Amino acid sequence: QQFSSNDFKIILSRAAAHRLAGNLQNALSDIQLATQQFAGNTDFIIDDDNQKSTTLQEPFQLIRQRSLIWNEFALKKMQSLPGLDEALDLFNKVIQAETQLVQRGLCQQIDFRFFLNRGDC
Repeated sequence: QQFSSNDFKIILSRAAAHRLAGNLQNALSDIQLATQQFAGNTDFIIDDDNQKSTTLQEPFQLIRQRSLIWNEFALKKMQSLPGLDEALDLFNKVIQAETQLVQRGLCQQIDFRFFLNRGDC
């Protein structure tokens, strides 16, 4: 099997590596690219009424990596007074995304650290 630099899983892994290295802008760019690759390689979903749905169910790994990147950005933003509103918005996005993962049954609970970070903000 050959690997392509445009493969969804490779881009997602690269985003995680960028995040861990502290290169958040590169990580976010890779997440956006991974989202585009996922959307471009996914057929329409057939819903319960046997109708085509344009709603894509993003995979757990994509949502979680995006949440972790937003969380890191928010932590950096909250270190300065002008960045608090933006940080709070990012923390709210993280918690909303994680709530959707729980509702879809992809994880059992939201990581409490996201709530602690928002509370600290």
